[in-house]
Amino acid sequence: MPLYNPDGTIKQERQAPDSTFEVYNVRPARRITPDGDLQVDIIAVIDQRRAIPLDGRDVKNGFFWFRGGATLIIDPRAEKEEVRYSIIKSSTDRSRLQRQKAMAMGMAAHSMRGSLRALYFGGQVQGAGALAEPFAILHAGHGESSNG
Repeated sequence: MPLYNPDGTIKQERQAPDSTFEVYNVRPARRITPDGDLQVDIIAVIDQRRAIPLDGRDVKNGFFWFRGGATLIIDPRAEKEEVRYSIIKSSTDRSRLQRQKAMAMGMAAHSMRGSLRALYFGGQVQGAGALAEPFAILHAGHGESSNG
């Protein structure tokens, strides 16, 4: 993975196996074991990102960050140090990349319309020009009568 500038342009190329990553978060997690003992684990979140151009050619025409990485649960006890569990999200998964690109392109199209409502509800229109809002029934009575 190259090192990127905030605008998505490449700041520095890296040759395999060199890569860039960020340790996004490290924190303790305390839990009680089945035996009733206190166990402290370390949760570490490691992140990589790539700038993916929306048009497939140039980040200057719009891009999104495609992220991958791992969350590790580490046992920090002396002489028992080990990674006990890992959750990995691949930064080379092409099907996930295509799904995220489709979502990013859809969000870009909605933001061009300038509507937060369109972002959440897709700008879908139903009968009589009303927007299709799945939770509208929850608020149907809100504001129609005074409560005090």
